[in-house]
Amino acid sequence: SAIVDSITVVRPEIHIARTAEQRFNFTDLIEKANKEPASENPTRFALHNIKIIDGSIAFDDQVLHSKHSIEKLQLGIPFIANLPSATKIDVQPLLQMVVDGSPFNLSGKTKPFAETHESVVDIKLDQLDLTRYLGYVPVQLPVKIPQGFLSSNLQVHFISAQPQVMVSLSGDVSLDKLQIVDRKDAPLLNLKHAAVNLADVQPLLNIIHLKNVSVDGLTAYAALNRDGSTNFDALSSPAAKSKAAPKDTKKATALDLVIESASLDNGVVQFSDRRNAKPIPLTIDAIRLKLQNLHTAGKTAATASLDLHVAGGNLTVQSKAIPSAQQASASIAINQINLAALQPFI
Repeated sequence: SAIVDSITVVRPEIHIARTAEQRFNFTDLIEKANKEPASENPTRFALHNIKIIDGSIAFDDQVLHSKHSIEKLQLGIPFIANLPSATKIDVQPLLQMVVDGSPFNLSGKTKPFAETHESVVDIKLDQLDLTRYLGYVPVQLPVKIPQGFLSSNLQVHFISAQPQVMVSLSGDVSLDKLQIVDRKDAPLLNLKHAAVNLADVQPLLNIIHLKNVSVDGLTAYAALNRDGSTNFDALSSPAAKSKAAPKDTKKATALDLVIESASLDNGVVQFSDRRNAKPIPLTIDAIRLKLQNLHTAGKTAATASLDLHVAGGNLTVQSKAIPSAQQASASIAINQINLAALQPFI
């Protein structure tokens, strides 16, 4: 475990060069790190009072033949921790800089008189065009995203209730008009709209509590190839494949997942069986999914319902489950499905 009371870096100068799509002058360091075997034990740490004073970043985009600069960088992070600590927190959340001559300021608000010394940072985005920034991701993505817009109204909470400190996210995130294709431009996913309301997400403690998840207009394009592989197999990134999985995960923090409600409307699956010379198509549409009270911890029963249209008929599933007890039950109703139309897929 590592516990650091204070980190201050004064006048750092960072030089970054983008030499190709998703390749930078530090890409080799990331690739080397990804080849290292994963640790069997989770890393425990507590870093407090992190400050960068008067930093500068020079960015040379050799792909677009342009240069950018960040000057007068002031960064303050109260803490990043996944274990308790008694360190006094003096730093408030702050991100202040001059980007290509334009000032930018993002500062946190501290709740007065609060015993937890809570500071909150608002992160608001309105229809951010993802395609403009994907080329700057420092690792190669297994897919292409020709279209997609991100919006958010998030709050980042830094809470210091000694000896426990935590970083928590709450608020809303949404995606609109998302398109995902494979490296050969074949479609994988289309999404009209998706929204998530975060109640309490603490990523360092493996806590994900979501109030609501809603998805509308999701279309998936699935294909089964002759060798038994699917077109979604490529979604496993090379980095994920090369990094060995830990042998023992018993010591890892158990996932605390809560989804109060979730829904999928207007879902479609376009399936193609390519195991034979002539591909056989199958469309599953009018997919509706409702989920209530999913808890991975405790004994709360989750309920779910699924409706879909396939082969000229309808399938309805009603289910109840307690994930922590590995208990589940379901009732299935089939109406007017043409079984002969499904025979080629069996």
